[in-house]
Amino acid sequence: MRNVRVLLQIQKRIKASCASCLLSIRGVILLLITIVSVQAQTIDSVKILFVGNSYVYYNNLPTLFALLAESGGKKVTVGSSAIGSYRLIDHAGNSTTLSLIAQQWNMVVLQEQSVLPVIQFLRDAMMYPAARFLDSLIRERGASTLFYMTWGRKYGGTFSLSGYRTINFQDYHHMQDSLTSAYREVAGKLQARVIPVGIAWKNAILEDPSADLWISDYSHPTLKGSYLAACTFYAAVFNASPVGLTYTAGLSAADAAFLQKHAAATLTFFALSNEAMPSLYHLAQNYPNPFNPETKIKYEIKEASLVRLAVHNILGREVAVLVNEEKPAGKYDVKWDASKIASGIYFYTLQAGIFRETKRMMLIK
Repeated sequence: MRNVRVLLQIQKRIKASCASCLLSIRGVILLLITIVSVQAQTIDSVKILFVGNSYVYYNNLPTLFALLAESGGKKVTVGSSAIGSYRLIDHAGNSTTLSLIAQQWNMVVLQEQSVLPVIQFLRDAMMYPAARFLDSLIRERGASTLFYMTWGRKYGGTFSLSGYRTINFQDYHHMQDSLTSAYREVAGKLQARVIPVGIAWKNAILEDPSADLWISDYSHPTLKGSYLAACTFYAAVFNASPVGLTYTAGLSAADAAFLQKHAAATLTFFALSNEAMPSLYHLAQNYPNPFNPETKIKYEIKEASLVRLAVHNILGREVAVLVNEEKPAGKYDVKWDASKIASGIYFYTLQAGIFRETKRMMLIK
């Protein structure tokens, strides 16, 4: 019931905000103040509030970031509202968090619970509305919102939260792709920035699969994991490479250099991954058509969804399932080998969230 009340309060606040946002003079002035603030943040000094849970307070990420920045000649003042297992919807109804946001900051970091973003119902019903509400409060104070993209579990798997379950992620990379898509989507909706810590982890794991970033629960970060997160925050906030910074948090010089390198490379990697993202759902006509015995089907999805692509014969009987899994936003193509299927007319159907489309194709042998 508490979450329902918070959601209703958020909806009322958003409606009230929308009614008063018709580009009044006050709104234009606030926009100019925000632009000046964002420009100033990237120079040498920043005040930043972290709002999240244990992924923030493990190894004291805000302090790691501040000390790392200090070694780069930057001045950082940090604050934190981090409570174990907290979701953004919990922070939206927490008086301590709200009073902290009301103070003067240049940036406020929002971090969602680690599993919630990859459960579509909870993402739509809780994460996005709460993020929108908190972002509106942050902007009212002339600050900017940063979304702290977290990382997947070490071995993937399936997880439960609030009575809902994730799909069975095949491995870390599978789960990371879904997290990446969820954070990119919420940031895109709100025109906010993402701190792509999860991408930095992915880059590090791709180079060294044995990299010691998770503790024994395969979820929370080791000191190396938190240091990599701090380096990524440094690169994103100051638009500067952390490579060569002298603060290592007690890690060996070799380990610190490895983590600094991947944080520095993350922003370029993330920018490239944003290219050519679809703005709609689309199911293309298969090619070639007619075909024998192989054809290719292309489709696009604009947000992370449980995707099912199936083929039926003219009687409506399912003859093949080509895709049946959670997919991040993107463009895809699937090859169907119908060498064991009889000639005839077939129909293929794409379902992604509420989107559904069917097209006709012909197999001639």
